[in-house]
Amino acid sequence: MPTTKTRLNPDKLLNSKWTAAAPGGPVQTVTLEAVYTRRQSELPWRALTDAAQWLQGWK
Repeated sequence: MPTTKTRLNPDKLLNSKWTAAAPGGPVQTVTLEAVYTRRQSELPWRALTDAAQWLQGWK
């Protein structure tokens, strides 16, 4: 199958939504990136349900 390139505007990528053309298995982990330091941490997505450690959004 030939691949085609999609033209992207980098200014419009923030908060954009994407769907995989060929979905893989279920999501197991997420990667969080710090805004200031850009440090990344990978953890199981279910860890985000622990309200003692994680709050959604800016607080």
